[in-house]
This record gives sequence, C-alpha cells and structure tokens, in this order.
Amino acid sequence: NNAFIEKCIARDYKALQTLYEYFSGRLYGICLRYTKDTDDAQDVLHDSFIKVFENLKNFRGSGSFDGWMRRIVVNEAINFYRRKKKVQFSDYDAVEFSIQDHTPDIISKLSNKELLELVQRLPDGYQLVFNLYAIEGYKHREIADMLEITENTSKTQYLKAKRRLQEYIAQQA
Repeated sequence: NNAFIEKCIARDYKALQTLYEYFSGRLYGICLRYTKDTDDAQDVLHDSFIKVFENLKNFRGSGSFDGWMRRIVVNEAINFYRRKKKVQFSDYDAVEFSIQDHTPDIISKLSNKELLELVQRLPDGYQLVFNLYAIEGYKHREIADMLEITENTSKTQYLKAKRRLQEYIAQQA
C-alpha cells in the first residue's frame, strides 16, 4: 500500500527490511532463471534491490508493485550479462523459419524446478531470449530493443532454445 511505500521511500529501516523479506524469495527465483548458479543469482538479486531502493520514489502506482520490481530484476539480469558474460547471439538464419516446429510442447508439462534446471543449461543467448519471451511475455520486437539485436535474431534464439530444451527432455526420457 502507499503508506508502506512512503515509509520505504523515507528509508525506514524496518519497512525496507520487510520489503526485502517479502519479495526476495520470489525475485530470487527470477534471478535463478537468468543465471547459471546461485552466486550469480545472488549478485543479480543484490543489484536489483539496490535499484528498487534507489527508485522507489519513481514508482507511480499505475501498475502492480510486483510487476514494477520484476522489470527491475529482468533489467538487472540483462545488465549482468552485458557486464560479465559478453553474450554472443548467433546470427539470424533464414533456414530456421522454413522448418515448422511440430514437436509437441512437452516443455509446458515440466514442473517449475525441472524447467529451471533445464533453462540454466542453455547457452546464455538462448537462456536470455527464452526467459524474456516464454516466461516474462515480452514480444520479439521488445526483446530485440532490450538486447540490441534484430527481431529475427530474437526469434531464432527462441526457436533454438525451445528445440534445445526438447532435446534435453528427450535425453532424460
């Protein structure tokens, strides 16, 4: 509520601690989807909360507070990759789109834990685009802008990620 957010903006320690305790678990789960291990996820979470605390005064209340914080976490995950990983995206391959993906969507039948473990095994570029498109719900145009790649590269990365996940699942069967 607004009174609670006002306390956080005023740097009320107890309110900030409550905010962290309430949201950190959920946001950590998002961080894990974008990183390869718990240390990197902790780094992204830490940087995200610094941004949240610094920018609380900019929260307008037009959308959900949870959604506002999720966007910060996603942006921090992207920044993490830019700083640390130097992600390489494979170039757009026109052949990719002539092949129809008729594989049943077995990915949707996985538990969250199973999906997380498989997504963490993806190459960095695949992992980023898969998370942004399939889980966060961004459009390929938005992903292209966020990652400074072409829309077709985003689509290709997503298709390749989905196929790789299906290969991982087939190997486990």
